[in-house]
Amino acid sequence: MKKNQVLMQEIKNLPNVPGCYIFKNSNDEIIYVGKAKALKKRVNSYVNKVNNYKTMQLVNDIRSLDFITTTNEKEALILEQTLIKQYHPKYNILLADDKRYPYIQVTNEKDPQYRYVRKASRDQGRYYGPFPDGTGAREILKLLERIIPLRKCAGNLGKACLYYHLGQCSGACFKEVPWSYYQEQISKIDQFFKGNVSEIKKQLQNSMMVSSDNLQFEAANRIKTLLEKIDIFLSQQLVEFQDFSNRDFINFIQEDNLISVVTLFYRNGKLQAKDEQVAKNNYLDMQDFIRNYCSQLYSKNTLPQEIYLPHEIELEELKLLFENVKFIHPVKGKKEQILAIAKTNAVYAWKNYLEKAKREEVNMMKVLAQWLKMKTLNHLEVFDVSNLYQNASVGAMIVYKEGKPSFNDYRRFLLNPESKGDYQRFGEMIYRRYHSLLVNKQPLPDLIIVDGGKPQISATLEQLKLLNLEIPIIGLVKNRKHQTDRVLTDKFQVVHIPKNDICFLFLANLQDQVHNYAIKYHKMKRSQSMINSFLATVPGIGPKLQKDILAKFPDFKSLQAASYDELKQVVKSTVVLKKLWTELHSFVK
Repeated sequence: MKKNQVLMQEIKNLPNVPGCYIFKNSNDEIIYVGKAKALKKRVNSYVNKVNNYKTMQLVNDIRSLDFITTTNEKEALILEQTLIKQYHPKYNILLADDKRYPYIQVTNEKDPQYRYVRKASRDQGRYYGPFPDGTGAREILKLLERIIPLRKCAGNLGKACLYYHLGQCSGACFKEVPWSYYQEQISKIDQFFKGNVSEIKKQLQNSMMVSSDNLQFEAANRIKTLLEKIDIFLSQQLVEFQDFSNRDFINFIQEDNLISVVTLFYRNGKLQAKDEQVAKNNYLDMQDFIRNYCSQLYSKNTLPQEIYLPHEIELEELKLLFENVKFIHPVKGKKEQILAIAKTNAVYAWKNYLEKAKREEVNMMKVLAQWLKMKTLNHLEVFDVSNLYQNASVGAMIVYKEGKPSFNDYRRFLLNPESKGDYQRFGEMIYRRYHSLLVNKQPLPDLIIVDGGKPQISATLEQLKLLNLEIPIIGLVKNRKHQTDRVLTDKFQVVHIPKNDICFLFLANLQDQVHNYAIKYHKMKRSQSMINSFLATVPGIGPKLQKDILAKFPDFKSLQAASYDELKQVVKSTVVLKKLWTELHSFVK
């Protein structure tokens, strides 16, 4: 293979010391970053010993190189990961599904508080997790706030906050709380996640008895509910390791250019969550892939004490990259069995990936065109309205082109609140959509799909007639269980597509998508209305500040979940900020 002479001279001038090499293409873009114990030896090997077509593609793209020397291999490893994150080179693997798992954080402040977070930063406090989903994490967080209270208000309010009176705040709002109190609470939290809750349960049971004896039945019932939630939490925890250590098990399979890798997170001896990734890998060997995967995974998740890997992965580089973690090849017993389970999960993830890819290869719009006896169907638009409350009616439209969703074309409509019924609301939405397309001379769809039956189809036909348009329409009619039941044409005839046919499932999915899109918009508008009404009651917050707050926190849930420091970035006045914080946390979650 004839080499670029300038490139060969650059390679010849490389020093034989540890560092990172950076390959660039003809546009001077960084396309690959690698690390080496000896730069010259490693790059020479890469360029001169191309052993497969995939590597040849990379080498053919190289037009120049740069390098950065380091004092040792460990520095080179760290620098490599930093450069990959900074430049996102096309030939380095960067996982598309870059998950941030939920954690419960106990902050390292003078008066610690609980937080729900999706990124674990090593120096920002104690973290419990990861949890497989946000709902479970939030439920446990609410439980902890009630049975092991920390600070829950802004602190230094000069008086006891509402949460203190409910037994959910340490009292930092009006008094100096000794550090020994927080140490004891954090110890209880640690024991809670290890499943040692007998003392907590005993205290709650005693409180329940006292409340019952004093005829405080509502209070007794609340404590009973807490005890039931603790039992549910314990029933979901199967302890695999009695030493309560934190361990991760990483395994993978590689088939052609696909790698499927799975991590099982064990925290306090229990299986806490699973991470699975399937990625195309044309250029990296498994050693480099696993190193990049670990770097990306643990940049956002807590490191365990031990990580177990299969024997084909060398551990020395990983030990340099993560000094405080033990990397282990299991030999036999339970740990080897769990590593094998991780590999089985990797196989399942790989199979699911291939099945999904096959489904996406089928252009369902072509299949639908055959059922509807249409010559062409390259562009369809689906409509729905959401009107839980008359004063907040909204519409939504999703668009598919060439068999795939066209997200940039999705639209939402704030409808006239005086419109009565779906007929008028659909009519308004359809007219606005297609009048706009005509005015702006944009292409019209081949098919319109409405969520509904005869009324929605009729409303659509009426507006198309006003605009002098003829576009085929079908309606998706639901049954009493709100499931897609049948397909109606614009002649109100049923298209007999079997419910187990892939085309019917495609239509049902479209109906769910547009419905969820409309509901989400509806909730957002209601929440924004709620925020504006609430902010108007806080002294010192005018229209401009309301707008700034709404831009940062688009719904009431995110506003109430915001930390004091996050609110401080928008509300500059300390006096107004304290008033806002106090009002926000006068609501009981």
